[in-house]
Amino acid sequence: MFSGGVDSSLIFSLARNLNQDICALTADFGGGDDAGYRASSLADKLEHQNHVIKNISKADVDDSLAIMSMISDSPFDDTSMIPSNIVFSSLKASGYSVALTGDGADELFCGYPSFENLRRLEPLLDDKFNIFRKFPNKFLSKFISNFKGADLARFFMDEDDLLCDLSCNGFKKREWQDAVYSDYDPLHHVRKILNELDGLRPLDKFRILNLRFKLPNQMLYKVDRASMFNSVEARPLFLNNHVIDAALSISSSTMLKNGPKSILKKIYQSQIPHAGWNLPKSGFGWRTDSYSDIFNQQDNDYLKIKTGIDGLSLLGNKKKMHKRGFYGLFSLVSWLRKNS
Repeated sequence: MFSGGVDSSLIFSLARNLNQDICALTADFGGGDDAGYRASSLADKLEHQNHVIKNISKADVDDSLAIMSMISDSPFDDTSMIPSNIVFSSLKASGYSVALTGDGADELFCGYPSFENLRRLEPLLDDKFNIFRKFPNKFLSKFISNFKGADLARFFMDEDDLLCDLSCNGFKKREWQDAVYSDYDPLHHVRKILNELDGLRPLDKFRILNLRFKLPNQMLYKVDRASMFNSVEARPLFLNNHVIDAALSISSSTMLKNGPKSILKKIYQSQIPHAGWNLPKSGFGWRTDSYSDIFNQQDNDYLKIKTGIDGLSLLGNKKKMHKRGFYGLFSLVSWLRKNS
């Protein structure tokens, strides 16, 4: 599974030492997605012949959207489930049944932008700033809300609230708590993990939280569902016990000393004759400008009848108009229609 990024490039390069004919499969969405270029650059440098680039079309996306409720038997808001299904389907159609993946590297080696965001905010979590965190009143909250594109609210969160907020990729609690009325706290599992990590610095807590919460419940769930649906076995090589033990022997602050995932980039730089280690992180996700195609007014009316939740109102609370919110609501409505 070869995106051309640091993780998959390391796996690809080392796997070639064992099997020169290993298939490198790349998904490219076009429209600014540079996965095809990234991957081809290294494949050409290594003179690798068996490189398949799957150019993902709107028809591919539509076909996957139609079967998402079959792949995931519960609502799931990670849009990368779509390309995952397409890639595993393409891999199976090419005659392969085992895939090597880079899952776990971002969690172990602090590769997500959220790690860098927390590193910058961590000094503000000192107790001496507690008075400022308690200060925001209605006036200041209104002032903060004027900055729609920025998460200024995070400057006034205590440690646990900030770590929970950074762990929520879809709707954050502050975006839905005034629109969804329930006594159920969906963050209770996150808070339980945080209670067990008392004594660690926030950055190290967040790293463990990613490994124990985000990785199994989002990343590996997605890969497991999409691969099994297509009768493919996915092997996340970074989640080898030796790699995990080695990574966790290094503090999070050291991991981020020279930027996100700098240790893996140094390994790449020393082992692979290619400048790909210096490229910025590129996400693995479906790209579209037609959000309303997957969650529209009709879907919203159905959601309100079934649950009392106004999805369009929820979307209006988000800081950014992002496909993940639309896809999360699409997934919920699809699940409701299938199971009601």
